[in-house]
Amino acid sequence: MLNNSINYPYPILRSSTIDYKSTTFTAEIPDPEPYADGYRIKVVYSITNPEIQKLVVEGKAAFALQVYCISTWYRRLKVCELGKDNFEFELKSNIVHNRVDLCPCIVAQDSLKGFYSDDFQDDFVGMNFDINPGEVIGIGDCRYFDAVFKKEIIPLESIVQVVTEEQDKVMSCDFDKNYICVHLPEVQYNMYISMGLNEPWKTPILNAICSVPAIAKGIEEVSHNDSELVERPWFKSLKYHLHELVNNDEDKYKDLFDDPIKTAQLLLHNNSGTALDIISKSIIQQGEEK
Repeated sequence: MLNNSINYPYPILRSSTIDYKSTTFTAEIPDPEPYADGYRIKVVYSITNPEIQKLVVEGKAAFALQVYCISTWYRRLKVCELGKDNFEFELKSNIVHNRVDLCPCIVAQDSLKGFYSDDFQDDFVGMNFDINPGEVIGIGDCRYFDAVFKKEIIPLESIVQVVTEEQDKVMSCDFDKNYICVHLPEVQYNMYISMGLNEPWKTPILNAICSVPAIAKGIEEVSHNDSELVERPWFKSLKYHLHELVNNDEDKYKDLFDDPIKTAQLLLHNNSGTALDIISKSIIQQGEEK
């Protein structure tokens, strides 16, 4: 796997000025878009170094993306069409699973004899290098995403599990399990189970009490790509449902994290409104019976 934080025997253009004084190489890789058979990957490259930009325009170098999945040992270098600064490709779900690393780079297509840049750092001033075809001359910031099989997605209504343990004194949430576990004291848990089984019409009220705050907190956690919980099934499933909610629109997906409580309500089809309506009708009915 390419690594933009290690030293190479010749200058590498990166997102920060390490081997070059002022010019950089960056790539924008939005969250992959799920579709029926896999994921659509989009990459847009940006470069400020004139010498390397010229090589790309002339087809002597090309933007590329290294795709690596340790779970399936899939490893490919996807090369952008010569002269282009963006591309899109599809990654089938049957060849990747769990963590998939994506590393943008610039790859020599021809032998580059005596390669030199006016922007080399002082350590390389006056030096030139022979670059072989297939060797990288630029490495951007890598990112990863989780590829999940459709059968692994937990239905939204099952992501939250209500449990009880002897030490539970008040309601709390545990996110370090396969599901989001809402803990209730034993008495409250028994009431919850009894109402769920014998009075299912109260389910929206129970969701308002237990599921909505748990899912809202889960949404907040999903907003952090560096979360320690990314491998949890509930995390992957909730992320999937959020993408599905906005039809995989990347901008709308990012907006969902601005207000996790609102987003939880959208996922649960305005559960609070339904719960309040049930309570209101119940109060009216009780008044009429009196």
